[in-house]
Amino acid sequence: MNSLLCALLLSSGRIMSSAINHKYFRFTFHTKYNEWTHSCYQQLQSYVPDFLIKKEQTTDTRSKFGFTKRVVIKSAPCATAEALYCDWYQNGSKGIPLEFVEQHMTAQTLAWWDQECGHLKVKENGTLEKLILSTEQWTEDELRLLQYVVNIKFNFLFAIDGQRRLILYDQLQIKYFLDMVAHWIHPVFSYKIKNVEVRKPIAKRTTIRLPNQISITSPTEEINQMIQQ
Repeated sequence: MNSLLCALLLSSGRIMSSAINHKYFRFTFHTKYNEWTHSCYQQLQSYVPDFLIKKEQTTDTRSKFGFTKRVVIKSAPCATAEALYCDWYQNGSKGIPLEFVEQHMTAQTLAWWDQECGHLKVKENGTLEKLILSTEQWTEDELRLLQYVVNIKFNFLFAIDGQRRLILYDQLQIKYFLDMVAHWIHPVFSYKIKNVEVRKPIAKRTTIRLPNQISITSPTEEINQMIQQ
């Protein structure tokens, strides 16, 4: 449960307060991903009862229609929301609770997070260019926390670009990421894990860096002796 809620709260999910200050979950989804929304709804119901799903229409000046339609999953006030509010909200603002994210982030968390905020960019020749996780809502300090967590949990080396997004550039790491999350990707997001080929050339020479304490007077001779042994 916490792994799935972690993914949604890392994206656009919120914990809201009712009129009498009871806490409840609210997750919003784009209407074109209706099947994904219902899949989340069914899985969340297994852990948090009394979830409701409905469609909403809000004013949006950026849209040519003047409004935006979206699907909302909303829970009744519950103890889980009360407990997680203390972790995720400080002084009324949502922030990243390092211990919670570090403890509960799993491969499935990455998969749900990728479906909500991820984008895979592939060059025309099929080369993997970069994998993007939209994280503009977080501060620079919080982005470094996310970098830290995904590194210690999965060994991914995400960079942060000028738009405050997490970026994975290395082709082999991108392929590893896609293979890791593929099991949990909904068919509506299959384009995010399209069958791609890693085109990174294999190095023709290997460089080994040694600390100063190790002294090798005849490198080639000594390496050849080791190979023979």
